[in-house]
Formats: sequence, structure tokens, C-alpha cells
Amino acid sequence: MSTSLLRAAVATILLAATALSPLSAQDSVAALMARIEGAQTPNRQGFDPLTLEQLMQRFRVPGVSIAVIKDYRIHWARGYGVADVATGRKVDTETLFQAASISKPVTAMAFLTAVRDGKASLDADVNSLLRSWKVPRSAATTDAPVTPRALFSHTSGSDDGFGFPGYDPAAPIPTLVQIIQGEKPSNVGAVVFGRPPFQGQKYSGGGTVIMQLAMTEALGEPFADLMPEQAAAGLWTTPSDLARFAIEIQQSIQGKGKVLPATLGREMVTPVGVGPYAVGPAVDKRGEGWYFSHGGGNWGFRCDLLAHVRKGYGVVIMTNGDGGGALLAEIEARVAAAYGWDTLDKPIPR
Repeated sequence: MSTSLLRAAVATILLAATALSPLSAQDSVAALMARIEGAQTPNRQGFDPLTLEQLMQRFRVPGVSIAVIKDYRIHWARGYGVADVATGRKVDTETLFQAASISKPVTAMAFLTAVRDGKASLDADVNSLLRSWKVPRSAATTDAPVTPRALFSHTSGSDDGFGFPGYDPAAPIPTLVQIIQGEKPSNVGAVVFGRPPFQGQKYSGGGTVIMQLAMTEALGEPFADLMPEQAAAGLWTTPSDLARFAIEIQQSIQGKGKVLPATLGREMVTPVGVGPYAVGPAVDKRGEGWYFSHGGGNWGFRCDLLAHVRKGYGVVIMTNGDGGGALLAEIEARVAAAYGWDTLDKPIPR
């Protein structure tokens, strides 16, 4: 299992947050972990009677890794189960998982560092960055050009709607342009623009591939030639690294970020006005709180990042099983309950 070069491309983002190190273990931390790992009390039926280990068995998930954020710090991180069923190698906090589509908001932050440095604009025509391929001129793009903001928020008018199944290591690897145009050996369809930008929201993996091409050609971002879809779905990383990424967003919103100024941090949590996506993450209300989030799912991996826009808490969960989606939802609910997040109904103080 090797790391994607996307991890190297965003290393400065994560290294900038190294001061946000995990807190030392305390009895309260151990109690919170035990509450999440154990059967739930009160027992509301459903999956409450099951421990985390039993849930993993129920959903046939060999391994899971969790990092919980509290007060803008990693409160605790822990791995469970096995990373490799053939060798029995255990999951620990350094075990790499495939982040899949969580690669998209990480790529968005990498682009925003170029915006910060005056090398690019969120609202310029993306064709000004592209060299080997251009967004075709059509009736859909006559009045408004396709921009990085539109591509990162899935509102560009791209009609592909696809993710990426990946390629056998022994198979021919397409170029970025072949992927965008749907030409062999690409195993997905072409990216086609069916409506003007900002008229509707449709999830577009192809839109992020266009941004990968733009960043490669105009900004010199070191995406590997042999990993043509890594900006959209190719990142290998740990929950702790993604937690640091989430904390950087939370801190930058308040003007305390180490990577982005407040103006650009807020771009990552402000929906563009059509659909739930901002520049990278989705933003939605849960209970009385507003959260930014992004999930990821490739063959054999399911993961999720969830963090509060205003308050310094959140959770990142990564699993190595196709049944991990249901497990993610259950663990997130248990973390919210244990920490008293405002996703829960609370009595009004009197």
C-alpha cells in the first residue's frame, strides 16, 4: 500500500497544523471513548445494544480508525480491528486509508493557497488556467464562464455525475485529457456541460479532474501523471491528518488559521447559493448546529469528515470495508451523544 502523491502535494497544509497536537490522555477521555465503544445507554434499540467491535462484525468491516476533535484539538485518536486481513496487521493511528472523495476539499484548500498568493482566482474563467484542453464554448457557457468556484461546488453545469472506479495496476492509465473527454483507456464517460454555471447542483467528479488539470498546468501542483484521478478520489491519509485539515478550516474562519486567511477560510464553509456545497465541503444544518462535511467511498473503503462551522469539534472516521457507510453513521451518532453536540435536542434553559 503506497501513498498517493496528493498526500505530498498537501503536506504543507497538514504540517502547518502540527501545533494542533492531540491532548494528553485523561480519565475523562477514557470515559468518553468507553461510552462510544460500548453498548449505548439508554438503550433505544436499533444498534444501541452492540459494542463497536460487534458493529464492525455486523457490517463486515475489518478495520476502522477514528479521530475526535474537541476545542480545536484532536481530543483522541484510535484504530480498531485489522488493516490487512491476510497478514492480520492491526489498525493504528498511523494506518493509511483511502480518503476517496474527501480528496476534493483537500484539493480545494490547495487551490485556495494559490488564490491567497495571488496566483489564481476563484471567479476567473478556468480556461485561463488550462493549456492542453479547454471547456468547450457553447450556449451553456455563453453568458457565464465555468470557474473554479463552480467546479469545486459542483455547480459548473457539468453533467457527468460520476465517481471513479480506478484502474488495475497492470492496465493502461489514461491521461487527464482522455478522462475528461471519455476516451480510451478511460473507464468513465466524458465530462459534458449541460447547463449554465450556478443554475443547478450535480455532483461532478469530472469537475475536480478539470481543476486537477488546471492546477497541474498553470500552478505546478505536483499531481502524479500515473494517478490521473487523485485530486478527485486518490488521497491516502489518516483520520488525524484529516482532523488537522478540518481544524485548519475551523481556525481560519476565525482568522486564526496557519494556511488560509479568514476571507478564504469562509469560502470553504459558505455555500455558493445553489445546492449545499461551498468551495470543497458540503454545509448543512444538523439539529441546531451548522456543519461542514465530506464523505468518501471507493471499492473497499468508506470514510467521512464532519466538523462544526462555529464550534471547535468534529470527527473523522475511516473504514476499510464496503459496509462501512452504516458504521460511519452509527459512530458519528455515538460521538455526538457522548460529547453533547448540538445535533441533539436539549432543554431550553429557564
